[in-house]
Amino acid sequence: MKLRTIPLGGVEEVGKNCMALELLRSNQKQGDIIVIDMGLDFPNPDLLGVDYVLPDVAYLEKNKNRIKGLVITHGHLDHIGAIPYFLKRLGDPPIFATPLTIGLIEDRLLEFGIQDARFNVIKPEKTFNLGDFSITPFAVVHNIPDSVGLIIKTPLGTIVHTGDFKFDRAPVDQKPVNEKFLEKIGDDKVLALLSDSTNAALPGKVVSEQEVGQITYSLIKGVRGRIIFTTFASLISRIQQAINACQKCNRKVALVGMSVKKTVAIAQSLGYLKIPHKMIVDITELNKMPPYKVFIIAGGSQGVEGSSMDRIAQNIHRLVRIKQGDTVIFSSSTVPGNEISVTGLMNGLVDQGAEVIFRRVLGSGIHSSGHAKQEGLLKMISLIRPKFFMPIEGAHYMQAEHIKLAQSSGIKKENCFMLKNGEVLEFNEQSQARKLLRVRMPHSIVVVEGQKIEPLNEKVLKVRKKLAESGICFVSISAVGPSKKVKSAIKINISCQGIELSDELISNLKNKTKKLIQRYGLKSGSEHKMEVSLSDLILSRAGKKPMVTVLI
Repeated sequence: MKLRTIPLGGVEEVGKNCMALELLRSNQKQGDIIVIDMGLDFPNPDLLGVDYVLPDVAYLEKNKNRIKGLVITHGHLDHIGAIPYFLKRLGDPPIFATPLTIGLIEDRLLEFGIQDARFNVIKPEKTFNLGDFSITPFAVVHNIPDSVGLIIKTPLGTIVHTGDFKFDRAPVDQKPVNEKFLEKIGDDKVLALLSDSTNAALPGKVVSEQEVGQITYSLIKGVRGRIIFTTFASLISRIQQAINACQKCNRKVALVGMSVKKTVAIAQSLGYLKIPHKMIVDITELNKMPPYKVFIIAGGSQGVEGSSMDRIAQNIHRLVRIKQGDTVIFSSSTVPGNEISVTGLMNGLVDQGAEVIFRRVLGSGIHSSGHAKQEGLLKMISLIRPKFFMPIEGAHYMQAEHIKLAQSSGIKKENCFMLKNGEVLEFNEQSQARKLLRVRMPHSIVVVEGQKIEPLNEKVLKVRKKLAESGICFVSISAVGPSKKVKSAIKINISCQGIELSDELISNLKNKTKKLIQRYGLKSGSEHKMEVSLSDLILSRAGKKPMVTVLI
């Protein structure tokens, strides 16, 4: 028998986490598969026209009858966001998750019209079986409640998957990690540890959520004007602390943004968020209140286009406009890749007269990451004491730093493996491991564009980039007469988008077009030759080479 770990997403980036564990029997008959997490990622600025990036699950689709279940570690979109896109394709496997995570998945599935998912509630330190896999969740501290790691016992040994985690001895809405329980798991000999690498390059340890709460209260207490508070919509503990501070400071709270409203409603209904009666008011009520009583929690701290904070920063939000004396608090970190959009967000707010308070102003005290830094990562390794180590959930430079930590803890260099999406780490019955060099599962960049889900089309993306960088010129040629002959009366119209051409250059283009018509005629196939020639002319005169489309 052999055991395979197959990362389908999340080991070359921060996002779209998805891991398959597969058993292969000794007679080469295929065995059971479980899938851990199924998240999405947001596109980088180069992926023009792309809404989301998903893991490539082609291998799972091909083997869907072997999937025993989806096991979800927590409710963040980079761990649950792809479920609605793939659940039916994978044959509706049962979903195993904690109550809050199930609530968030259910809500997302309803957006897609899916109401028949098979949910199973899991509890920390309570074992359940999926085929040949015996799984025991363990509670971890993260910046969303009900997060778990997984202890997965197989016929070949025990795999520990941490999920997203940190160590915090005084979390706000969760219990501290049960270190004695994990230490006991380590005593029983763990084959491999798959561990969160997001903050592996950062020394030290994360700030306690209690400290963040104290600083949040101090900030709110010291402000006399309106406050707009923005954080990750799923950061329930932070929202709870903001509400607690508002209660002490006698402020009313309005929620702005669909994601914030939905998350708060779900968390409150399940008992994970405690809000005093009449604390929440409709946003339309705020104009009737004095500024020192107003507190707005808004989504969109990363500057995502169209989000509440994006529209507020652009002064186009229908209900919230920045006023002199407003204070905007960013209780969030900037996700790698979002630096430009977040900077633009802050600039837009300051330009309208707001005071902006963010992490770099106060050090690290206004936000606490949900991911362990080096001290916490070393602690997890020392508790579990695995034979093999595989960093997950992070870009390769993060994973490389994580491997250094593992080796400093005594794990042999040859027992540490860094994989790419689709690569396979295989264990045999002799407790040996190897990365398969000649086997790699499908690993294309799968994207969501409107209603379409398909591998990224590089040719289409190249055209989009060219349009964005250089614009497009349409050259319309009309032959007025009984047939499209050169001798017919010719009418030429030129219109441009994304590039502005002088009247002189447009006149030159029309004259050039007439000469090209004389040379190539108006027959089918002549358009491409004209496009190349006209594009070269624009480049020589304007210094840019837009896309040119000739329509005859």
